[in-house]
Amino acid sequence: MLNKKINLGLVGTGYLGKFHLQQIKYIDEINFVGIYDLDSNLAEKLGKENNVPVFASADELIAKCNALSIVVPTNVHHEVAMKGLAGGCHLFIEKPIASSVKLAEEIVQKAQSKDLTLQVGHIERFNPVFIEAERHATNVKSVKSQRMTSFSNRGSDVSVVLDLMIHDIDLCLSLVGSDIESIKATGSRTYTKSIDHGIAHISFKNGATSILEASRSSDSPSRKMQIKGDKNISIDFLNKTLEVNGSINQFIQTHDLNKVNPLRDELQHFAQSVLSCSSPKVSGSVGAQALKVAYEIEYKIMSTL
Repeated sequence: MLNKKINLGLVGTGYLGKFHLQQIKYIDEINFVGIYDLDSNLAEKLGKENNVPVFASADELIAKCNALSIVVPTNVHHEVAMKGLAGGCHLFIEKPIASSVKLAEEIVQKAQSKDLTLQVGHIERFNPVFIEAERHATNVKSVKSQRMTSFSNRGSDVSVVLDLMIHDIDLCLSLVGSDIESIKATGSRTYTKSIDHGIAHISFKNGATSILEASRSSDSPSRKMQIKGDKNISIDFLNKTLEVNGSINQFIQTHDLNKVNPLRDELQHFAQSVLSCSSPKVSGSVGAQALKVAYEIEYKIMSTL
């Protein structure tokens, strides 16, 4: 590696941005340049609390960096991303990558044309329970997931498909590794004018199938996945348990998963990908594909409401 560190700035210090701020400081491969947020009072407060520089504009921050972590509302992902790429910055963008497939593709194409690393923040890929499950998930024939939570205003600016189900869409696409044949979906509204509960049935060209369910109107939280292939795998993301062919997985049982921080791991993976000039696990193209499927599911549900 020619450089041992990337010079990274954080754009967006809201709910999720604060978690980025906490983790970036502990990553050896990152030289933390500073932060910018449209809410200057919030940025100044967090800058003082964390002893990091605060910039008056995104442009000023970009001029000092060669990498950005973008944690702003989805509807401005494209604007900030294109500014960062124009300034020669590698990008980590929280999911979903953009507010439309067209804008996502523009970001991906711009990054490719400038030979810059682009990673999308699908954090479940770095969940140690899923990483261990992946080792056993061969010849996958079916995936069933359930991601349920109670209603919160955070994330309610988009449908439950883009807020929650997109996690499992990405995981499912990764596990099956095949183009999609068809999608059927149904859903309902409870708290918003968008979709608060949805179920998608996906058929793949290799014969695999999946049923993905997501809700933000549930009384009890649940994040589970069942994978059937050469082995039968059951994942409980919330309780951090894994069963393979009905037996408790020894790796998960013998390791303290509370010491693992998936957000820190994915940000470190981004930095390492930049330094090694290698493609990240969740590239821009991967993030754009998950978004495309999410929008198709959303469209099919909305057409029934």
